[in-house]
Amino acid sequence: MADITHGMWIKDGKAVDTVYQGGTKVYGRNLVAGTSEPFTMQYGIPNTVWNADKKRAEISLPITALSGEVLPKNNFNYTVTPGMSYTQSIYVSTDAPLTGTAVQVTWFTNGNGHNVAGTTNITSVSKNVYRITCTYTWPVNRTDNTPRLFDIMNLTYVFDFTKGTFLYFYQPKIEQGTIATPYSLAPEDVLN
Repeated sequence: MADITHGMWIKDGKAVDTVYQGGTKVYGRNLVAGTSEPFTMQYGIPNTVWNADKKRAEISLPITALSGEVLPKNNFNYTVTPGMSYTQSIYVSTDAPLTGTAVQVTWFTNGNGHNVAGTTNITSVSKNVYRITCTYTWPVNRTDNTPRLFDIMNLTYVFDFTKGTFLYFYQPKIEQGTIATPYSLAPEDVLN
């Protein structure tokens, strides 16, 4: 029997990759370590600042957008397996108004550049809280298999950051499969 410890599932002292209940996936292992450690979102916006107490990257609004793309400065990366499906997710909180423009997550690699072929969604979780998810099946013929994660295209067009007072990024996660499950730490962040 597996049980949940520190937000991840453990069985016989080892991390479990997925958990299903009643045929529904309820847990997926976060494949990238350090997602609760300091990171900075940048490029399309002025650099965020890490709030250690809240474990999130923050910036005060209003701001002038520098480009449509926003990405982590420390470039979270993960080597994927060709032919496997993966889902990235990250929470964004802001009181900036939505514009209606579609958000995209890019699976950027140095060898192939931006790839926005995955299925990206932005979902309102609660007032001023959104979760951006993107699912993509990595092509079997790709040789550059280490994408930069949590690279968000069009974010500065999705929200009007010239209005509002705050913008936060937190709880990034990548997991195998096509379903985004609740945030959890990577086992490496807990078991080491």
